[in-house]
Amino acid sequence: MSMIELGDVSGEPDGDGRAERVPEFRHGTVRRLVLAGLAALCVVALGGSARPAPPLIQELWAVPFEEMDSMSVAGGLILVQTNSDGSPSLTAYDAATGKARWSRPVGEQSTQMETVERSGVLLLAGGQETVETDMGDGSVAVETYGGTITAVDAISGTTLWTRSGGYHLHAGPETTLLVEHGKQGDPVRFRLVRTRDGGVVWERALPRAVDMTVQIDGDEPIRMVTATGDGEITLLDYATGAVQLVRKLPWAERSPVTGSGSSIALTPGLFLENRTTGTDGEITAYRADTLERLWSAKSGDYLWSQDCGPVICLTEENRFRAVDPLTGEHRWTGTGWPIIGLSPGNEFLLLTRSDTAPQPVLAEAATGRTVGKPGRGWVAYWDADEHYVVLLDPLVKDYTRSVVTRFDLVTGRSTLLGTVPLTGNGRCSGTGPILACQNAGRLTVHRIG
Repeated sequence: MSMIELGDVSGEPDGDGRAERVPEFRHGTVRRLVLAGLAALCVVALGGSARPAPPLIQELWAVPFEEMDSMSVAGGLILVQTNSDGSPSLTAYDAATGKARWSRPVGEQSTQMETVERSGVLLLAGGQETVETDMGDGSVAVETYGGTITAVDAISGTTLWTRSGGYHLHAGPETTLLVEHGKQGDPVRFRLVRTRDGGVVWERALPRAVDMTVQIDGDEPIRMVTATGDGEITLLDYATGAVQLVRKLPWAERSPVTGSGSSIALTPGLFLENRTTGTDGEITAYRADTLERLWSAKSGDYLWSQDCGPVICLTEENRFRAVDPLTGEHRWTGTGWPIIGLSPGNEFLLLTRSDTAPQPVLAEAATGRTVGKPGRGWVAYWDADEHYVVLLDPLVKDYTRSVVTRFDLVTGRSTLLGTVPLTGNGRCSGTGPILACQNAGRLTVHRIG
């Protein structure tokens, strides 16, 4: 419905308004009323000819898609890996038009793929290998992983390079860090290569590592950290591979059956040891550059640490404590799972709960103060440039459709966009205005407003 702006029609008198005034017709008043009435009649009579506003959700195109297939959305492409019909293949579709830009066989590769958008490279894991691990209780765990990484040009689909080392810890526009595995599946070598041409920058053997990660400062990787089964921690410079520090820390060997034991996590300036023993959890914080011990925290439940911007979040089941990074002093307590890195400057956290009816809410990371009102639905994807997440919430009266909402990561406000077909087994992903949903044997791509 269109709205005509008539100005101030409140009827408030001019002047001081102390005396009650009688309605007065001045010269031209009748003419203006007649014209306004005619205009209103024209709107009613011609309402069908007015151009309606475009819908906030438009279906663009669709292709067949089975449960064994996989897809990802990157830049202007929808990447579909078909595994259910003959030989596995990977096809890149134009996100706006659905036109296939290229297609290539992928052979016996794993489904792991990642797009490094700023360099226009797609990384594919290949050379699938299998490792069997004795769980110590009479059972055997079977793990598969890629033995190689192949870099593909995202625009043309041509192969740029292939190297051994089917797992990568970090992929950036300039370099990619590969990890080569031994025959038993244990990581045995780091190899840093240039992302576009695969040229080796440096490589070195790993010191019997059972855990490893990369520390990021801003957007740049600065060091790798490895841990052995007996707690020997090694810090290595990312740019050169040179060893910066080796130190042995208190450590609990990880059980292959229960998963209990020690593992590592990194936040800006901190090295964190996460330890679980039975039903108890403990986190110990060290300086990331010197491994000097700073503080520890315990819980009678599973406990995990994560970066939450100006605080460290110590998470349990659907709840967490926000503490000071340097002292471990308690700042505030929250419910749900905190997600950082979505809002500009990491000023806010998005708090979600693993409930049947999730209601994500925006909160100030430093204080826990909530901003705006809770949204409703599961997070499908987020837009880093425009600072919003897209939420999906199944309709109660029609389980075959889900409500789509845009949730602003600065104001905490929700904008209802419409609904899309989506059943319980379906899922959606996207980027910017493109929402791609796999549902009931089809992959359907929408444009959202």
